[in-house]
Amino acid sequence: MKKHFLFLFLSLFVVFSCTKIDNVKFGYSNDFILKKVYEQNEQVCNIKGKFFIYYEDRFFKLKFKCALMKDCNNNVKMFVFGLLNQVLATVHYDGTKVVVLEKNKDISKEYAGILNKDKIERIITLFNVPIFLPKDILKKEVQGDYLYVYDSNKIFYKIDRNFKIVEIKTDEFDILYQFKNELLKKIDYVDFSLKLFITFL
Repeated sequence: MKKHFLFLFLSLFVVFSCTKIDNVKFGYSNDFILKKVYEQNEQVCNIKGKFFIYYEDRFFKLKFKCALMKDCNNNVKMFVFGLLNQVLATVHYDGTKVVVLEKNKDISKEYAGILNKDKIERIITLFNVPIFLPKDILKKEVQGDYLYVYDSNKIFYKIDRNFKIVEIKTDEFDILYQFKNELLKKIDYVDFSLKLFITFL
């Protein structure tokens, strides 16, 4: 019995001795934190890739797979795929108007309530990641592995141990950024009247 107890004690000692407890302290100056946040969250305006997009407002609920190309002038070309990955429609946006084509036929009027300027612009805006960067730091607080920052624009930022912004919250909306192996995998946007989720494929 004593031998069994001694073996159990030694086993637990080895486990806890080898376990590294790494708590984020963020004991840095505000200037240093802002510098690191800006370095680790460089905003990218050129986007190219495949995505699942879920859009829900008071009138519409949409979920579709697409390939999207966006430049820094917010010109967009988007291919909307069907169940068998066939191209159902091609969407062009030049910053002023949306054109929806089906086999080179203009079907913009048929999709005016779904793929209109307002909805396309909302989707495009979220691809500017992160949508904001903190202007300054009025308040900061560490909770677990995250730093919470409040700036003079009345915006809350949740920042991880790598100084990546993982959440932005204002009085009007909340945005979550989900990373895997430091690569952005999902954007969740929620406000009073809209849910917009973008999953990177």
